[in-house]
Amino acid sequence: MRFDTGTHAVDLSTDGGNVSGPGVGGTVALTVDKGALVVDSLSDSGYVVKERYVVADDGRRLEMHATLRKGDGPEREIVRVFAHPLAKTPAAAH
Repeated sequence: MRFDTGTHAVDLSTDGGNVSGPGVGGTVALTVDKGALVVDSLSDSGYVVKERYVVADDGRRLEMHATLRKGDGPEREIVRVFAHPLAKTPAAAH
């Protein structure tokens, strides 16, 4: 996987090894777990972020589940769903 800020480009593998430097703004590790891409990162500003990306079986939807926390602060959860425009929504599928 290639991470490119426009100024710095970094190639990351899914072996779970940490990569750090100006191109990633902290430390990043990628792994694959049960078909999901998992991104664990610690930003230079102190945020701990865990993202999990899963593609639906039909290939028409991508889900991103993330948790983030800074220091001893509360953990926040974020869920984003990206659907192909031609994909049936759950309500329309019935």
